[in-house]
Amino acid sequence: MARNPAQPGPPPEDEAGPATFWSVNQLVSYNLLRARRAQGWTQQQLGEQLGQYTGRPWSNASVSAAERAYQGGRPRKFDLDEINAFCAVFDVPFAFFMLPPAGDFLISSPMGEADEEPAGRFGVDPVMYLRRILAVDPSPAFLERAQSASREHATLDFIPAKWEYAPPVAEPSEETVQLSVQAEEKRQDLQERLDLPESVIQALLETHSEEIATNVAVHLEKMGYLRNPELEKLQRELQDLHNKMTQFLADEEAGDG
Repeated sequence: MARNPAQPGPPPEDEAGPATFWSVNQLVSYNLLRARRAQGWTQQQLGEQLGQYTGRPWSNASVSAAERAYQGGRPRKFDLDEINAFCAVFDVPFAFFMLPPAGDFLISSPMGEADEEPAGRFGVDPVMYLRRILAVDPSPAFLERAQSASREHATLDFIPAKWEYAPPVAEPSEETVQLSVQAEEKRQDLQERLDLPESVIQALLETHSEEIATNVAVHLEKMGYLRNPELEKLQRELQDLHNKMTQFLADEEAGDG
């Protein structure tokens, strides 16, 4: 369940839950904390890195305040120079710091970032927000300028992002999950009894995967799972025809004798 950014605590990693309001500044704060933790840096190390782009190092207190702002305490408004420094330090695009956490979300209006949130706060639809920050299906005016700048400064073509339908991933059945768990337990038991390293087991499975698949197919066919009634009927008719032809030739040969 996605944590309400107004509540204290560490940022959710891969959680989902009810729609939550986020301001853009809270998203920057949230993603700054995640980016630092992903790098394994201390707040002091991040402050020193930022000093290369902002003119002077950030103190631990400054970094801490910037990272805690998403939790709904003292509001923090990041300017573009600061976000540009974040992008340079972590080598990510601007959109990285605008991405929401997992779970349903709404981007609050600029009014919602005030100390006293007004009644009737409204949010920006997620699709519209993502289209905006990811430049999906951009307007002709933006596309023309982006293409012109890319060709002039980078000698490259700008290819805009496009939406592609992502079909939902079917959840495995409980039976499939149980069979998978049982197979993994048997594999681990075999590995322990034979005292073989994981790499050897993996190599054996990869080397004999085709042989294993063939043996499984033969076994299933013997049990009747792979039978095709129409093909079996055709096979019997051909066999009967073969037997009749064989008998006919034998009779002819006997008559000539």
